[in-house]
Amino acid sequence: MKRLFQCERGIAAIEFAMIVPLLTLILIGVVDYGMFINQKMKLQDLARTATQYVVQGGSDANVMADVIQTSDFYNAATAQGQVITVTTAAQCECANGASVSCTGTCTGIGNYVRHFYSATLSSTYRPIFIYPGISSSLNITGYSRMQYSQ
Repeated sequence: MKRLFQCERGIAAIEFAMIVPLLTLILIGVVDYGMFINQKMKLQDLARTATQYVVQGGSDANVMADVIQTSDFYNAATAQGQVITVTTAAQCECANGASVSCTGTCTGIGNYVRHFYSATLSSTYRPIFIYPGISSSLNITGYSRMQYSQ
């Protein structure tokens, strides 16, 4: 029996077997976080594309059909049962930052109206693994605002 306890063969295999579950959880967490960031970046890019479409002369009424629904991200998200919410808005403000009607005028220094168009896209991300303290679905948002001249 004494000889059995002094034998050190196989200790590395036992230590490896004990550490593999922890390393696997860490790897899954890193991959899951990477997928979350990737989805957020794609949503942000889609918001930027929608804004750019309108600023370059596209119709605000056609953003959903011409830009959002034709994107790979939208098709992949809807195939997984996710919903993408799109909110667009045209805003105008004076040089000092005060909101004004887009047909209105500004007074004072720099008396011109700046025109902006913004798009906000929202969706959810479902992690691969349910982590303690983190919801089973996370809201992600992409936002873009561009100034344009009329």
